[in-house]
Amino acid sequence: MKEQEPIKMEKLFADNGKEMEYMLFAADKIGLPAEVPEAIKDIFSKITEKGASEEFFSLAYIYASADEINCLEAKDRLDSLAQRIGASEFGLYMVFVIYCTGYMQEKYKSNNIDESIFWDTMDDIRCKVLECINCNKIVGIEPFTWYDGFFKLNRFPLGRFQYEPLPFPVDFTTKSGINISEGTKCFNMHIPSSGISLTDDVRFDSYRKAYEFYKKRGEFEGENIIFRCASWLLYPKHAEFLPKESNLVRFLNDFDMIAVGEANEFSYAYRIFGDVRGKSVEEYSEKTSMQRAYKKWILDGNKPGSGQGVIVFDGQKIIS
Repeated sequence: MKEQEPIKMEKLFADNGKEMEYMLFAADKIGLPAEVPEAIKDIFSKITEKGASEEFFSLAYIYASADEINCLEAKDRLDSLAQRIGASEFGLYMVFVIYCTGYMQEKYKSNNIDESIFWDTMDDIRCKVLECINCNKIVGIEPFTWYDGFFKLNRFPLGRFQYEPLPFPVDFTTKSGINISEGTKCFNMHIPSSGISLTDDVRFDSYRKAYEFYKKRGEFEGENIIFRCASWLLYPKHAEFLPKESNLVRFLNDFDMIAVGEANEFSYAYRIFGDVRGKSVEEYSEKTSMQRAYKKWILDGNKPGSGQGVIVFDGQKIIS
């Protein structure tokens, strides 16, 4: 794999005014909601009016171009800046991340990563902004710290899913007898809320793209790649109250389960029902078949849960 090259610019754009032009272009390119451009203009004008431009640009350069990104420190500084300029933290996170993607694009170019993957990475912003609007009623991004993996070039969207290398958490033997040792390099999967259904074609397209991408970069040995995922989507009991041929159950069946957990608190309810703050389960929406099935499951006294699973993939098919 080609060694990451540092970004040499201290400010993304030499000409004043280009920052706004870039952010509005990016917002349009990735299809952000109509209220986002006005929010960008409002927050950026507050940065300028409060004399905080130099601080903003300096932090962006340090955060987005450094080899070791300290996202927690950046978050603390953004929280303080948001308070001083009278902006919401979530809104400032959004403006900051969108601006910093200009540096990310330069990193992609210098590391010969296809531009289409960069724009797929940018789509994660759309997903997080929609989540923030839906769940917090604020135009912005939450959580901010999620983005360090993208800026470190450690997490990539490849088709429907996002992947990042991690050591396998335990010693495990798959149903087909494949032994995976703790610490073996695997590729952790994330499932952004893009709205794209998890059909067979969509899932396997992503598995193949991840295989080809990481094989070309020499990031795994042998002929098989190991995917690992931990998510509420992998709760095995979904098969008890969702249709057997539903995309979610079919996705669940792609995995050998490593671990399963249940919880008393329905902490991920917002992912299914949107903003549930101050609502009882009886008040949850029933607009979709998933919402109706989940609501009934919980009201019947069942617990929500999650699962951790593994896929061993040979480039064309699952062999685990």
